Amino acid sequence: MSADERQPARRPGAGPVEVLLLDPSFLAVLKPSGLPVLADRWEPGETVVSVLKRSEEGPLHVVHRLDRDASGVLLLARTEDALRALSAQFEQRTVEKVYDALVAAMPQEDEGRVDAPIGEDPSRPGRMRVDRKNGKPAVTRWIVRQRFLRFALLEVHPESGRTHQIRVHLAWAGMPLAVDPLYGPRQPILLSEIKAGYKPGRREERPLLERLPLHARQIGFAHPVSGERVVVEAPLMKDLAVCLKQLAKYDRPAFL
Repeated sequence: MSADERQPARRPGAGPVEVLLLDPSFLAVLKPSGLPVLADRWEPGETVVSVLKRSEEGPLHVVHRLDRDASGVLLLARTEDALRALSAQFEQRTVEKVYDALVAAMPQEDEGRVDAPIGEDPSRPGRMRVDRKNGKPAVTRWIVRQRFLRFALLEVHPESGRTHQIRVHLAWAGMPLAVDPLYGPRQPILLSEIKAGYKPGRREERPLLERLPLHARQIGFAHPVSGERVVVEAPLMKDLAVCLKQLAKYDRPAFL
């Protein structure tokens, strides 16, 4: 059952975090890029949880994570029972997750599957890698949704939930995210690199996109109390939507 069919109580987002679905047992919110889910010891400051706490009464429990620079739908439990029920679904891999990912490549196939274990990279703290010997099992499916001249938009279905899984698997398969300082060679996408005859203005050119082009578009799970199917979708963030529009206009393959 979709979020629209359920028609739960709704309310505006708290600051930069929009509430997509409000339920007595959980919240589904739209996490913006650049805002971490929880604080860490290296970068203290505002988080999704701290923003929501300004308007949310009672406890909030993080059920899963999204990368700091990724955007999209995020689940938070409002009760201990909901936390246990939702966490069990993630552990049992019954949660359906769909991502949009813009990659700096032109895939030869229209779809594919990466089955490669992931582990920590001992040479770079905080970075993961494909590790056939010591890594944990991880599977990612992908489908090409839109092709450009230098890039491609993929629909990605991670079947497991390893740290940085999509970023690691796509980079390992030769399709790194279009902007990813940790796993890809590219820096921000500029209009000048895709638009023929681009003429610079007086001001320094602003990037079309300078953050991780990874968006958690949809999540499907069993309601932690009733068991009925719930599907929540997160609209594409403005910066990524604008970038895709410009790519479609100026970075079209010659055969289209």
